[in-house]
Amino acid sequence: MQSSPEIENIVARSIESAKKYQHEYVTIEHLLLALVTHAPFKKCLNGFNVDTEMMIQEIEQYLNSLQSIVSTDPNMQPKRTNALERVMNRSVTQVLFTGRRQVSTIDLYMSIVSENNSHAHYFLLKYG
Repeated sequence: MQSSPEIENIVARSIESAKKYQHEYVTIEHLLLALVTHAPFKKCLNGFNVDTEMMIQEIEQYLNSLQSIVSTDPNMQPKRTNALERVMNRSVTQVLFTGRRQVSTIDLYMSIVSENNSHAHYFLLKYG
């Protein structure tokens, strides 16, 4: 299966987000923030009357509140959480079962929705 430049960009932005907040871990919420701020996906959400600006603001507030995973090492590379690994693996599995070759934003979205015990799932439910 080929890597999608679009998905690679979203994952890279989620890692950058974790670094920005000085977090030791890249979480599903970092991935959700990168996904929701990805212009084509944001446009799609706006088409469904989702208040993306408020959603982004709430996700950022949540990430800012995660003081327990803040690192004091400025050179630290954030590690993916087990939940994030499940989300990524689930999205790849979805692609394989549908016979496609690349993960798309909808695969990430559907995979995040399936991760019931997360704040990312809560934000997606809250904003419809």
